[in-house]
Amino acid sequence: MMNLDSLRFFRNRTTSIKCPSCANSSKQLSSKITKSQTLICSHCGHYFTLTQRDKEKIS
Repeated sequence: MMNLDSLRFFRNRTTSIKCPSCANSSKQLSSKITKSQTLICSHCGHYFTLTQRDKEKIS
């Protein structure tokens, strides 16, 4: 069961991401980032997805 607990932790973890439009930093779920889902900036409402290059910078 320990492995399932660690997976749940990763899924609920947040990562700070900078918006490409306004450069404001916002917290996004790591699960959305790994699945390449569309992210929404909490400051300006801009919709964006991260490229593979952006994902490598975060890791």
